[in-house]
Amino acid sequence: MANENTEIQDLSTEEITDKATDFFESNKSIIYGLAGLVVIVIVGFYWYKFQYQAPREISADDELFKAEQMMERDSFELALNGRDVLGQEGSSFIGFSGIIAQYSGTEAANIAHYKAGAALLRMDKPDLALEYLKEYSGPSELQAQAYSLMGDAASMQSDFSAALGYYEDAAGATDNTSLQVYYYYKAGRLQEHQNKPAEAAKYFQKIADKDMKVAEALGVDKDLIRLAQ
Repeated sequence: MANENTEIQDLSTEEITDKATDFFESNKSIIYGLAGLVVIVIVGFYWYKFQYQAPREISADDELFKAEQMMERDSFELALNGRDVLGQEGSSFIGFSGIIAQYSGTEAANIAHYKAGAALLRMDKPDLALEYLKEYSGPSELQAQAYSLMGDAASMQSDFSAALGYYEDAAGATDNTSLQVYYYYKAGRLQEHQNKPAEAAKYFQKIADKDMKVAEALGVDKDLIRLAQ
């Protein structure tokens, strides 16, 4: 290695230029190929992001807005599956399930998993709700709420162990004290429902430790006295 460095230092600028030219001429097909590949990757990325994905995001958002309107009206079946009105394109929409199927990879499709799960819970279909909710991934507070809904779905199926785990996941997914208290409260009530007063008391105590005023508002302070008897 020292000999090679000495040889390079002994070369003149002209000789170095000649060597570089010789290297390029010997390997230009490879160099051109790599350069072309880089261009293709860059062009492909921008085409996908701006020519393909961006318009899909806009269309998906529009469909999501229509489905959410139905959700707000408690029209859960329509929100989930959409509506096809013959000859009235403006009145037609594909619903949460359609968004997931047709706009996979968009943020609207991700949100649609959460919304579909919530709608299915209101339709008393906890098994399907759980499948959709498991596919959602989002910001901490919405993710926490998704876990909470998953807990409700599991509880509706009498899978209380799974439900408790989801409520704990919900409390751990957010730093919002009010939300944490809400999830601990659900966990405590679930444990009490299973005739586990000591375990229920642990969750109620967590609420009291976090915010005694909230604990008193929920009646948790009285619950702790009652469960201790």
